[in-house]
Amino acid sequence: MDVRALTFTPATGWSEPFPALDGPDTLVVAFGARGFDTDPAPLEALVKAYPSSCAVGCSTSGEISDTKVEDGSFSVAVARFGHTRLKRVSAAVTGAESSFAAGEALAAGLDAEDLKAVFVLSDGLNVNGSELVRGFNERFQGRVIVTGGLAGDGDRFQRTWVLDEGRPQSHRVVAVGFDGGAVRVGHG
Repeated sequence: MDVRALTFTPATGWSEPFPALDGPDTLVVAFGARGFDTDPAPLEALVKAYPSSCAVGCSTSGEISDTKVEDGSFSVAVARFGHTRLKRVSAAVTGAESSFAAGEALAAGLDAEDLKAVFVLSDGLNVNGSELVRGFNERFQGRVIVTGGLAGDGDRFQRTWVLDEGRPQSHRVVAVGFDGGAVRVGHG
């Protein structure tokens, strides 16, 4: 596996050129400030650099970069897997009451014999996270690790976004499935 970390700040731009890791076996995870949904140019550049990769992300309440917590930036991980297949699915959520159904639908879209883990990112204001996870677990019955988080909005609690189909969107949940015998996942 090849993993690289990048950061972006409006003052300095991207910390380095985008590594040449694009492909269907590459996962790009971007955590950024809420304001990038209305000024998505850095996110658009990232997605354009990885057109065939599995790109996901969400807004935060602070981005972790190395040993610092930043605000108003992007923290990005780009990981190319050698023997793991990735599959991305997404669903709309109209409100907390649709959370369980969204979890079930996403789990059904990812379920495969060799599915080992699922990473989920969700709108942080319009989803009941416990019910979303319950929907996944209802389908998987404990045989698949499900982990992830809810999008943040600093201390405002007004609007969050999830990266889906190459752009930041509210009322969305995105999940990535990790398939294959080579992947080992731990969580705590």
